[in-house]
Amino acid sequence: MVDPILSVFEQAGLMVLTLSFGAMVTASIWDQLNFTNGSIIFDGHEFEVDEQQIFLSYKYITTPRDESFKSIGPAKIEDEALVAYAASFKLLLHDKFDLIEAEQPEVQQRFHSYLENAILKKRGVIFLGALFLALLISFLIFSFYNTENSRLSAVVGAKTSSADQTDLLKRNITDKERLLKQLNWNGGYNYGFLANELVASSPKQLHLTEMNFNDYKTETEKQQRKPSIAIAGITDDLSAENNWIFLLKEKKWVKTVKLVKYQQDAGMDHHQFNLIITY
Repeated sequence: MVDPILSVFEQAGLMVLTLSFGAMVTASIWDQLNFTNGSIIFDGHEFEVDEQQIFLSYKYITTPRDESFKSIGPAKIEDEALVAYAASFKLLLHDKFDLIEAEQPEVQQRFHSYLENAILKKRGVIFLGALFLALLISFLIFSFYNTENSRLSAVVGAKTSSADQTDLLKRNITDKERLLKQLNWNGGYNYGFLANELVASSPKQLHLTEMNFNDYKTETEKQQRKPSIAIAGITDDLSAENNWIFLLKEKKWVKTVKLVKYQQDAGMDHHQFNLIITY
């Protein structure tokens, strides 16, 4: 009887997962039905149970005696649909209840295959979800460190550029200082200004006979190229010369004043002196 029916369902593309006979499959929903003197009655089916709902007997009446034979239960389902409802309920909650089914190997094998595929799909979904979550976390971490790397690269680039500019400025300064020495630069002071300052500040007891700016004579002086003024003169008052030296040291543009030579000419009352002033 069953095989032709299953064949028809299979040809229709329907997959039968459980097979049961009679109304015993409704045992899972007896809590949803009314009891009448220990009897559960619906659509011609009558179950006798005790107070603990333990099955005692069953009978099926093809033609119900009257309307009172129908049971109106809180399930709010027509009596004719209770068996189908119970069968689907039992299938959906197969992991909660024991299946009431016929021992048909083909259907049972199909059901076990369906469960295995469902478990495999569930695991696949969990794996894909975990993989997606891992990819999302990896993307967020990568974005964070990529942003930090860009920021640090900008900072390092700025510092490197600053260091390069500093080195370039140092080289430019060195080259310009070398060029200034080659050009015999006097520090920016005009010779006329310096000469006027020297003459205006010299005491009347001093007679300046010679004034040379940056007259480098030795190789050391030529290499150092320190701005200097060589002054020669005569005087008959030593204190006036000393006072002028102290006066020159007070000027802002004078660095050092050095008395190089001081001697008296034979047969003369005055003395010759030579000063070197650096500025």
